[in-house]
Amino acid sequence: MKKMIQIVLVIAAMFAAGITKAQCIANAGTNKSICCPGGTVTLGASPTGTSSCSGMSYIWSPATGLSNVNAANPVASPSVTTVYTVCIVGYAAPSCTSICCTACKTVTVTVNSSCCRINPNASGGGKQNTGFHIYPNPASHDITLEVEQALPKGEFRMTDVTGKDVLIRDISNENPQTLKVDVSQLPRGVYLIKVRGADNELYSGKVVLE
Repeated sequence: MKKMIQIVLVIAAMFAAGITKAQCIANAGTNKSICCPGGTVTLGASPTGTSSCSGMSYIWSPATGLSNVNAANPVASPSVTTVYTVCIVGYAAPSCTSICCTACKTVTVTVNSSCCRINPNASGGGKQNTGFHIYPNPASHDITLEVEQALPKGEFRMTDVTGKDVLIRDISNENPQTLKVDVSQLPRGVYLIKVRGADNELYSGKVVLE
């Protein structure tokens, strides 16, 4: 009899907290596809999660390529095809520290380099003309840059999508209109290239490494 009373009291407490009827629903959104490594897509749905609890939080995994693992709709920029999982956690009142329900869903972001087509003069703040060429593009070992005017002296700078410099090189060679650069040690992704001459003339473009 004493044990039965304890069970009844526990069930009553659960009903009072709303735990027995709490429900969490997660929605990671539809599968996404990007053409180039370094491209971006927004994950999740509208809403990404619902809960009958008093509070709710989000956890995305893996963290690789995500702007914020605790956001409802993070921006994903993976370098390879990745399956992301979002879990929502509902919390009970009043302290919002007691978990009352959870739910998880997955979404796949496919990286398809075969459809990647980048105009090296499309962006980057440099000179917008056909006098600047980067090839091959996409590349895997070496890239060659050609500029319309001789650059006997200058600077070559290569940055990743976060703006971090990955290669910096002074230009001073016997063929000032052509520059060959070894990129075999760099990770796959999209990179911004800037070539600045001694007269401060700036050429810029993008290259995909795969």
